[in-house]
Amino acid sequence: MTHREMAGIMAALAVAGLAACASTSAHPTPSGTEGAPLPTPSAASSPTVAPSRSPTASSTVVASPPLAIFFTATSDESYQLEVRTYSGAFAGSLTIPYSDSGFEVAPDGSKVLDGDEIIGVNAKLIGRIDWTFATLPIWADDSQHLCGVTYDPSSGGHATLVEFDVSGTSRTVATLGPSGPNISWGVLACSPAADRALVEGGPGPGAVIDLLRLSTGTILARHAVDNEITPSVASHDARIVAVNEPSGIAVRDTETWVLEARIVRWGAPEGYQLIGSAVTASWNGSRLLVDAGGASGACHPQWLVDWARNRNILTSTSSVGPLGCSAVLPLTHGATFFVSNPVSEAVYLVEDNGTVRKVGG
Repeated sequence: MTHREMAGIMAALAVAGLAACASTSAHPTPSGTEGAPLPTPSAASSPTVAPSRSPTASSTVVASPPLAIFFTATSDESYQLEVRTYSGAFAGSLTIPYSDSGFEVAPDGSKVLDGDEIIGVNAKLIGRIDWTFATLPIWADDSQHLCGVTYDPSSGGHATLVEFDVSGTSRTVATLGPSGPNISWGVLACSPAADRALVEGGPGPGAVIDLLRLSTGTILARHAVDNEITPSVASHDARIVAVNEPSGIAVRDTETWVLEARIVRWGAPEGYQLIGSAVTASWNGSRLLVDAGGASGACHPQWLVDWARNRNILTSTSSVGPLGCSAVLPLTHGATFFVSNPVSEAVYLVEDNGTVRKVGG
């Protein structure tokens, strides 16, 4: 997960989506004026698509959001997704067309960005975005907008933060730093309610983390991050960020950069020690899923950590719970997670108080 790569999907489906790596093609210029309010969709300003059933998408889902969506299988033609209610009950399945750039699931499970198509959990096509870049936009925490980074490939070009609504209408939020073959930018969080976006990038992975006001593109804070080993993870409202450093995970306030905690977990997936990195955060930012990595497709040492207390809620070596070989999905309230084991087909709910309860399988 692209942070989100297809090779690590069953160990790292810890965010509400997935994107497979793909080669970059043409680079469009995003529409809209920098910092301007998102325009009302119209035939002239928006690639609005009349709702219709996507030709190869199908759904048996009848429950209403919020829903939890898990990846189960893929082929050359489609992705198969399992859908559950927040109580853990099986709610049906969703099949969407295969895309080279993968897919991203909206936080509330109401829809999926599949390549450039926005598909509802009922398999109806909601809209399309103008997007030809390898890394897909991420969903905003309201499940009604997307935020992504576009690139100008020319010499001296810059990366640009762009916001979309579900009709495909776009606006430029802000011009970020330089773009180029050795410069990577990504969106960590996008929150219309908090009016914040968090991005990282620069000359080298994780060299800069910028906190921006989403409505205007104003930079609220900029922080240097020189030793990041994997992409950072943020709370949905861009309030807290977990920076993955060689010596462990630094949990920081995104505005003041105060160090709130340092989390260190070591695992030995293939007989040698690897330090754990944060791969997702709970909705309220109080818990982190920490993964020590390892071979693609293998079970990984993992910990679900209450970072303020430096306490393990669940581990891959615990007698309770199936971390390590499972898909882990934060729900859109509190510190609750679903954990789905594809081998046993068991589903567990990790509640706010740390209780682990089997709800399916």
